[in-house]
Amino acid sequence: MKYLSYSYILLLIFASCTKDLDLDWPSEPPQLVLNGILHPDSAIQVALSTTIPLTPQSTDFPIIENATVSLYEDDELLGDLVFRDSVYVLDYHPKAGRQYTVQANVPGYLPLSASDIVPAKPDVAACYLAEERNTYFAFPIPIRTRIVDPLESNYYWLYSTISNYRYVPSEERYCDSLRKYLCPQFDSTTLVNTRMGLISESPIIDPFNAFTDNTSYGETTYKTGYIRFNDLSNNGGALALEVISASHFGYDELPNLTAEQALTLHIISSSTHYDRHLKSSLIDHLNNDYYDNPNPFSQSTQIYSNIENGTGIFAAYNSASIRIEQHPCE
Repeated sequence: MKYLSYSYILLLIFASCTKDLDLDWPSEPPQLVLNGILHPDSAIQVALSTTIPLTPQSTDFPIIENATVSLYEDDELLGDLVFRDSVYVLDYHPKAGRQYTVQANVPGYLPLSASDIVPAKPDVAACYLAEERNTYFAFPIPIRTRIVDPLESNYYWLYSTISNYRYVPSEERYCDSLRKYLCPQFDSTTLVNTRMGLISESPIIDPFNAFTDNTSYGETTYKTGYIRFNDLSNNGGALALEVISASHFGYDELPNLTAEQALTLHIISSSTHYDRHLKSSLIDHLNNDYYDNPNPFSQSTQIYSNIENGTGIFAAYNSASIRIEQHPCE
């Protein structure tokens, strides 16, 4: 009884030692944010806004509408961007190998500037292996990839997508004897694009987002579906790796897909700026938002920026996409 009384006393003491405190966060002036990603297949767009306070009344970032935004190609002025639908636009497609510089002038702020070079389109070949693989993916598709790497520093990202008809519950057919669960069926009128999971044991892959399954499969998957690697192992040579993509189709079904259905492998060749920005953004996402219940003890990640006198990113990448179902390995 004495121990029980002590427990109640301690409970009352700790329960009574709480107090609400109002903390005055230091007030910081807003900072300009410029975001623009260049790709040869797209016209140039730049978003310009300001940061918001640490304890904001709204999470909407204020859009800057009265800026003068200019773009240069190899130090020659291409023109001023036009404000349209909340972004600044120039109807011009950037070219591989050229350097682009953006300058933004906003009344009351220091001028912003940033530069980057558009990488060459990756020279890549890929094919699928028509063979069984024992993985926890329901429909694993082994894919061989080979990149002819230019003799310069290069950073690559790889991911796969499925284009397939969406599943909808059947209104007539049940999957269990108790008639509780409706079987899914294809909605042949609606296509959905989905990024798929990837497995690989290649030693050239950056393991920053790797997860190793310690069950009998012992596989390494990559969170968010992205694989990152560079050319340090064979700069100027051939980079080869094998990945296993999750799929909605068995390998024996790939030759019989409709024209709309596809398993596509995407290869990104990124500039140094875009590579650092993308990696730091994914690390921040994995630390804070990737799980349903984020880790309360995780630390924020400094997301990479190359904007002078502001924050954000102005960077470039190039890419190639291969419809894998059209390329069986010989």
